[in-house]
Amino acid sequence: MIVLVEASAVLVSTVISGVALRRIISRESRSIADYGIVLLWLFNGLPILLDLTVGPPDYGIWPWFSYLEIAVSNEAVRLTYAAYYTVLMLVLAAYSHHWHRRHSVGPELMYVASNSSVFRGPMLLAISILPFLLVLMSGNVQAFLEYGDLSSRVSGGIYDLIFASELIGIFAFFCWYFEERVQNSNLLVLLLYSGAILWVDGKRYLIATILLVCWYFYMNSRKVVRISMRKVAVAAAAVAVLFGGFYVWYSQQYKTVDLTWDGVYLAARTDFGRDDVTKFVLYREIVEERPILEYRGASMLSSVLVFVPRSVWPAKPYPHYRYLTAALYGTSVLSIPAGMTPSILETSVANFGVGLGMAACCVILTAICRLADGTRSVPRRVLYLILLAALLTQSLDAVLGVLMVLGLGFAPRFAAASMMRSRRYGH
Repeated sequence: MIVLVEASAVLVSTVISGVALRRIISRESRSIADYGIVLLWLFNGLPILLDLTVGPPDYGIWPWFSYLEIAVSNEAVRLTYAAYYTVLMLVLAAYSHHWHRRHSVGPELMYVASNSSVFRGPMLLAISILPFLLVLMSGNVQAFLEYGDLSSRVSGGIYDLIFASELIGIFAFFCWYFEERVQNSNLLVLLLYSGAILWVDGKRYLIATILLVCWYFYMNSRKVVRISMRKVAVAAAAVAVLFGGFYVWYSQQYKTVDLTWDGVYLAARTDFGRDDVTKFVLYREIVEERPILEYRGASMLSSVLVFVPRSVWPAKPYPHYRYLTAALYGTSVLSIPAGMTPSILETSVANFGVGLGMAACCVILTAICRLADGTRSVPRRVLYLILLAALLTQSLDAVLGVLMVLGLGFAPRFAAASMMRSRRYGH
């Protein structure tokens, strides 16, 4: 029964993601939802396929994952997760189909230059180097001479500033790089900037973000050439080999992973899959009836009110990943030894419960897609794409910088609308 349900989930979602991927590569995609579908398949659907074919990882290799092993092997949890994932896929596919049917014809998006009064021209370059300026101001520049995780080199407020500025910097750089007036946008410049920002952060998720942003700008610029499935397959294979080699090296150097098949497989599944943490939260909700949060909405509230100092609100909730990690490791939010990476799938369930959480996740993802598809600005669509990718793979705190930039973009519209209302009513 369980295997049949999981196999059906994989089959349905693979067909859906295949259609979305074909649209993206052929430049027929008119909705950000297609990108969300592919990302959802990679991080939440592919792990189900691997469980059915290769087999689940041996969580017993790392004793601190013993609780996780119990959760992912529970039958009720597996059934609920497969249903949750399938519903999300069907909702995004239905939205994408509806959008493409309504917008099957019309002018194609083409990025020439940023129309923003701030994010344009030389200012884009200035914003793109902001993370590096913050590193110089951190007072711990020497720590950045060696590769490592950002959190191991700086902490406190400067960590939050550098972390929040990285996605903004990447966005600004590619806005500049793909502007038509930029004549020296060669591959070396792109590789140098990407390598530098990856060195500062030390996290591998930025690689996927950089590739995603670069791809979207390229596919919507006049620099694009004819794309074939064969070229995409060759490029994807090359990237996979290079990234695989880097991942093995990184795991050996910084994570002390046992370089056996079981060790690397477990590390890769826990690093890149978001199925295990979602199943863990579902286990706490369904089986143990013991939510990981102190109260519903706690970590959502923490993200919304992140700028309220704890001195003003001592009982302010902590970031979501702390509750997730503390529940998994059986410790307090203040004494976690590391941090498990969450996603919007389990964050929604933890904050709103199983049924309402699933519905909330569907609403959040489709709302982002609708907002992105409703704009004719390629840079603004890229911001929504970064937001969508971050929510599917990271903590809510990772998107605060992007949300701020999106908010700044809405400010002139609200101001203009207010002025028009004032003139209309003679104020």
